[in-house]
Parts: sequence; structure tokens; C-alpha cells
Amino acid sequence: MDNYVNKFAAWTAICLTDHTLLGDNDTEDDIRNLCKESVKTCPFAASVCVYPKFVSFINTQIKKEINPFKPKIVCVINFPHGTDSYEKIMHDTKKAIEDGADEIDLVIDYKHILKNESEGLLKATKLTKDVKALLNDKILKVIIEVGELQKEDLIVKTTLAVLEGNADFVKTSTGKVKINATFDNVGFVIKGIKQFLNEHKEKTDKIGLKVAGGVTNLEDASRYILKARSFISALACHPNNFRFGSSSLVPKLREVIKQCPQH
Repeated sequence: MDNYVNKFAAWTAICLTDHTLLGDNDTEDDIRNLCKESVKTCPFAASVCVYPKFVSFINTQIKKEINPFKPKIVCVINFPHGTDSYEKIMHDTKKAIEDGADEIDLVIDYKHILKNESEGLLKATKLTKDVKALLNDKILKVIIEVGELQKEDLIVKTTLAVLEGNADFVKTSTGKVKINATFDNVGFVIKGIKQFLNEHKEKTDKIGLKVAGGVTNLEDASRYILKARSFISALACHPNNFRFGSSSLVPKLREVIKQCPQH
């Protein structure tokens, strides 16, 4: 029975994963391999997550090579440091949408929050709101970099700030700093989400969480899925309300499925 439980859990987690490649020296061949892995066998990954320069390549070339290509295209903006100019952020977002991005993962200027909390939080809300206004119905995930914010109250306040800016998801981390998602700091984000939902009942089941950085195995993935259920009133986690961001999780979970008996 345990084998079948693991297979089901791995299947579920793959469907919730943004299969990610955000290296400094990625090539089109690397992106092609990322896309192939995302749809190698059923189930497919929820999306592929890449830098802006690869969005058009996936939309125009990969979708010809792999037809149909089901995963969404996620594009990171202001990544990874959160310090691009406002003008560049707006330009890059518009270009990503024109190139075919389905979703945007935006990094806020978390360093500003650490230097000047009230000013930084207001800036985060405004940036989130302005980027969301460019997206129409496309999903906006906002990266708050929990490992840098560290403190519970600051993570909760930052979560609230980006949700007030109309973020669809709060994403924990870029995966580019020393500390990324942990069970504790994800709990602080969920605390902020629940506080927001208590004050905005109309947003119930319309807010999502993306856990990124350091989720590399089935045990961790399963724990995070169960923890996320505390703010989701729907029957189960779904790509509309929960994601993982990982470069290694999908192939590892495929191995779990492969090792399980087929009958």
C-alpha cells in the first residue's frame, strides 16, 4: 500500500510544480531539455519557469517541437535581487506578456523592507499593484524572499503588503540566497495569508502559495502540501492555489513513480 500512496503523492506533487531553470549560463538546448522533462511522461509539470529571454523561444519554437505543450510558461521579473528600476520592471513585464508568458514571478525589493520597513512595504504594495495591472487575467506570483526577511512579523507584514497589491500567489524565495523555504518560514507566510483572508472573505480560494528553494524530495513536498491545506478550503491543493518551484523535484518524483508497481 505504501508504494501506491507514494506514487499518488508524487503524481500530485509533479502536477503542482513549476519546473525551473534559472542558471546564469542557460542555453536554448538547456531550456529544450527542461521542457522535455516537464512533459516526459504523465503527469506533466504545472509549468516551466525561465528568464525573460527564453519566453519567446518556448512559445514559438518549443511549442512546434512538442505539440501540444501543456505546461504554462512562467517568467521571472526583477530576478533575483529585486533591485531593477521601476521602468525596467514594467518594460520586462510587458515584453514577457507579448512574448507569450502565462504567469509572472516578480521579486519585490525586500532589501528596502529590511532598511526601512514602512517605506519598503508601501513600495512592495505599489509595485505589485502596478505589475498586476499589466497582466489582465494572468497570474502574478510575488517573491518576498523569506530567508532574508527572517523574522515572523516581517514575513507576515510583507505577505499582507503584496496581497494588498493584488498578488495572486505569495512565493517564498528565489532559491538564490543562503536560506530559502523552511517549514517554519512557510508557516509565517501562511499566517499572513490566513490573516488577509479573514479580512477579505471574497478572496477565499483565490490566493495561492508557492514554496520555492530547497524542496527536493517527496517527503518535504508532502509536508508542504499538507501544511498548505490549512488556508485552502477546497478539497485539495490545485495549481490554482499551490505550487512548488524547483529545478530537481520533477525528475526525482518521476523516479518514485517508476519504482512503484504498475499493477
